[in-house]
Amino acid sequence: MGFANIWFSHPRNYGPGSRTCRVCSNHHGLIRKYGLDMCRRCFREYSKDIGFKKMDPVEAGEWLGSRPQQLILLTGIDAANRPGHSALLNALMNRSADRAPLNMRVISGELVLPAKEARARERGVLRREWPLKYTQKVPALIVLFMALEWDDASWHEKKSEAESKVESIRAASARHGSRLALVLLQERSLPHPDEMATERAAELCSQCQLSPKQLFVLPTSGDMQGYVSKLESALHELAQGFYQQKIKDEREAQKRGELVAETIRARSIPNNSVPLVVRQLFKLAFLSELKQDTHTALRNYKLAYEQCRDHQDAWEAIDLFEWRSVVGLLNYKMCDLCFLHSTALEAITQMRRHQQLFFDKNPGVYPTAQLASIEYELWKSKQCWHFAELFERAVVAGLTAVPTLNPGTHLDAAAAHFSRANKEIASLKAAMAAAGAPPPAYPTPDPLERTTATRIRVSFFGQRPWRVGCEGAASVSKEQEAVVALQQRLRVNSEGVCALLSGAMGQYKKYGCYNMQRKMLGEMADEYAAAGDWQRALQLLQIVGREQLPLRVRAVAATKAARAAWLVADARAYVAALAHAAATEYELAKEQPPSATSTERAASLMAALHEVLASRVPPAPEGAPEAAMAKARADWERTLAEPVFFSIAAPAPARAIPQLVALSAAFLPLEPLEDAAAASSGAAPAAAGFAAATRADARVPLRVTLRLHAAAPLQLARVRVAVDIGGKRRAADEKTPWEMVAEKVTLEPSVDKHLTFVVNLAEHPVPEGCNVVISRVLLEVGADRARLTGVFEADGGGLPLAVQGGYAAMR
Repeated sequence: MGFANIWFSHPRNYGPGSRTCRVCSNHHGLIRKYGLDMCRRCFREYSKDIGFKKMDPVEAGEWLGSRPQQLILLTGIDAANRPGHSALLNALMNRSADRAPLNMRVISGELVLPAKEARARERGVLRREWPLKYTQKVPALIVLFMALEWDDASWHEKKSEAESKVESIRAASARHGSRLALVLLQERSLPHPDEMATERAAELCSQCQLSPKQLFVLPTSGDMQGYVSKLESALHELAQGFYQQKIKDEREAQKRGELVAETIRARSIPNNSVPLVVRQLFKLAFLSELKQDTHTALRNYKLAYEQCRDHQDAWEAIDLFEWRSVVGLLNYKMCDLCFLHSTALEAITQMRRHQQLFFDKNPGVYPTAQLASIEYELWKSKQCWHFAELFERAVVAGLTAVPTLNPGTHLDAAAAHFSRANKEIASLKAAMAAAGAPPPAYPTPDPLERTTATRIRVSFFGQRPWRVGCEGAASVSKEQEAVVALQQRLRVNSEGVCALLSGAMGQYKKYGCYNMQRKMLGEMADEYAAAGDWQRALQLLQIVGREQLPLRVRAVAATKAARAAWLVADARAYVAALAHAAATEYELAKEQPPSATSTERAASLMAALHEVLASRVPPAPEGAPEAAMAKARADWERTLAEPVFFSIAAPAPARAIPQLVALSAAFLPLEPLEDAAAASSGAAPAAAGFAAATRADARVPLRVTLRLHAAAPLQLARVRVAVDIGGKRRAADEKTPWEMVAEKVTLEPSVDKHLTFVVNLAEHPVPEGCNVVISRVLLEVGADRARLTGVFEADGGGLPLAVQGGYAAMR
């Protein structure tokens, strides 16, 4: 069960530019987001090809992912042979958001509508095909187009032909009650009012048994857009009457059912049963939505939802999945309509209520306890994901979200539930592998197959495919086959979790929730680690380690980064992570009394650092999977068999990230100059112990102070200090004028190590007015002939020296 990440998908590089659809050149309903440049119709047609997945909240179909439209069939249009008909069809089919919600389809030949099917009585709540009945099969209105002039020479023959066609359509649609309309296409317009037109219109309506509101005249000469717009409004009004009649029929059926239930109590399935009430309320709501009465639709959806809420304790264990599917569908429709009515807070409140009512229940025991728990977590994940998509759609439409209320929180929750499902799937797979028995063959025929070559097997939302036609549980053999099929189909889908986390991270970044954004990075790293993708986990953990986070969070991230670096045998990343983790543990020990566990952890970090700096394979870190250890050790041996050099730059001081070795470097004050030298230069006498000015050929002392933030000593091969002329740009391999080295420096924990050097300014001329700065300090580790060597690099810092009038002065 995968998730599509719409916010951050990049289907293809089509390129921006035109304001028309790149497929059909239509400019109505253009989608420019993500660089699509497609109209809505072409987007629906090519959605699979370009990498988008349709919204499928409860495997209901395409009708749930878009606003329902009234189905209208058009007959009598010959667009291929008549240019006027082609122009009319284009005007009718180019739909935009501000036009009536009509789904117009052109039919040719005989009209065939679905006949009533004899169905076996099945147990269920909502039929999957019922919404499709009114959106794809049964039209609300059938429109017959005829080319007929009022003064046509063969008026009587054409009138009889119109009567014959209308009667044929009426007979075909009599069972469904579809409305009829007759549109006369005329090239010549008569003066208005015209007695002939009025008389013949009444005559035509009488012979075809049509009301005057069902007869329209459409001029085909000139610009038809205005006439088509008026025609659409009239057709929309006729279609409204069809749905109003269907709503009336449903209510009468509901009343008859209640009356029968009052008089006949001994029926096997009473008419006032909860599934029947929910079904009738859903039908009323959906028909109201088709009628564009969305407030009545929302009220009926709420009534159906409350029926499910009030009777959830009576749900049977084998029907939990079906009821949850129905509840999820109702909640989706309620939230969708709330966003449509611009009551976003009501939609958010409904989602919170939905979570309180249905997210903290017993997952059930069917088909098994483990499978029921996995399905429950996946269902909760889908609920959060679909609400996040509704929320994002509302934001795109103009809703203003805030940091505390944005789609990212729901994507985050969806990822959390999905991650728990992944853990349960991994646990189930591990238990099956530990049993030692070979896995059974996948059952044939497939008990989870939802469709056959001729029809859809599953009739109801949430119905189990292997229980089709069964009142209760299927036979024992079928149930066992279904369990085997479910267990073998389950897969740990870490990519789905990471897609959700990526979407949540983008939303948090959009609304300035930077702490939550960093949290998403850490969770994505955990998911990649759980999937065994240690390289990607390491990359994310390195990003987290550079952020300003609490020490405890930073310590955990550094430890995880060290484990990931060990598993991929990345020497540089491993040393950097160990150094970061050891320094963070040192800082934590200063804030709270160290425990035996923390002391042992700090010692193990330094021991691992000593091992790798000695060019030996470091010990496996705690928590490393045993299955990956052998490969990791082999990778380390290959890595250390060749010379390895690493360079680790110290973080910027503004980030306040703990460092393994705290470093400070500065020029020291000079002794006072001789009075004669001061007099000859015209300078004032200096204070004792500090020189305001020295000669340019003076020897300036420089001190470097090192302090180890770790639990064990650290041996440095050398400390190298570079001093340069400020503002001087040099190539990477060009040496600085002054470079001092201290060999074999041992650092003790929490003890300052002072190294003093002397900079002889006379060795290199310093231009007047230029600064002399400590450009960098390198801490080199590893023996000269060791296979693993590296440096910790830091900026020199300290106070620069400025040369003025042949003297160097402290600034």
